[in-house]
Amino acid sequence: MKDHPRPWDSEAVAKRVDRARGALLARTGSSILWSDIGRSFAWASATVTEVRAGRRPLRVAEIGEIAQLLDCSPGWLAFGEGVMRWTPDTPGVQTEQDDDLSSPVVAHPLPKQRGAVTAPVKRPAKRAGGRGGR
Repeated sequence: MKDHPRPWDSEAVAKRVDRARGALLARTGSSILWSDIGRSFAWASATVTEVRAGRRPLRVAEIGEIAQLLDCSPGWLAFGEGVMRWTPDTPGVQTEQDDDLSSPVVAHPLPKQRGAVTAPVKRPAKRAGGRGGR
C-alpha cells in the first residue's frame, strides 16, 4: 500500500502554495502574494506569517479557497498527489461527458461561502399578563 502524505504537514502545504503561486505567475503574468491570500480570509499579518512558515495548519475550506485563487487542484494543494492544475484535456481526468467510471472524477470548485448573519433576530413580542394569565 502506498504511503500517503500527511494532510497535517503544514510546511509541505505552504511549499505547494508557493509552487502554485509561481506557476500562476508563469502562466498568466500576474501574481498573488501571501498578503493577498491572507486578506481574502481577513487574517492578521501574524497569521499569514505562521501559515507561510508552516506553523499553522490550513483548514479544508481555506485550502479550497486558496486552490481557487491560485487556479490549482485542491487535492494537489492539500496532499501533493495528482496534477497541480487540471484542464479538460488533462490525460486520465474524467470530464462530465466521459462515462468511463474507471477514470478519476474531476473535482469542481467549492461554492462561495456566505458571510455570517449580522442582522438582529426579531423575537415575538411578550404577551401581557406573564405566563398564561395565572
